[in-house]
Amino acid sequence: MANLLFSSGFEGGVSLSAPYNSFSTGAYQDVIGTDAATGYTWPGSLWGGKTSILLLSGGGNLSSVISNTIETVTGHDGNQTRALHLDVNQKVQEVTQDSLWIQPAREPGEFYISEWVKLPANLAQQLGPGGWLAPFGEWKSVDDF
Repeated sequence: MANLLFSSGFEGGVSLSAPYNSFSTGAYQDVIGTDAATGYTWPGSLWGGKTSILLLSGGGNLSSVISNTIETVTGHDGNQTRALHLDVNQKVQEVTQDSLWIQPAREPGEFYISEWVKLPANLAQQLGPGGWLAPFGEWKSVDDF
């Protein structure tokens, strides 16, 4: 039987922290607050771990390379909703990325994640010839990088 562990539409009191724990090529950022629609509180603590955003600038100026927001958008059903917008403004190196991490402290076993992803209508034009697009999701563990 499935149990809901966490749910958020980034509604109500949900916002982003300032970047922290900066290092030469990046920093971390948290989604914080309680979602007014679901009652779940960020940062999520799944399997005793933490959720955070890893901002990898690739050595460029972090605020020029990455800009994250929570904004109101038209959702998949045509209604207004709030969304986490992870935005890489420029690719400095191959390692440049902006990803939401789930970092469990113990083996989670089987689980399911569902999400809506909205891409701009002019994505191909924005990417241009030879353009790049970061993956939507990737799984990494101790032994299978």
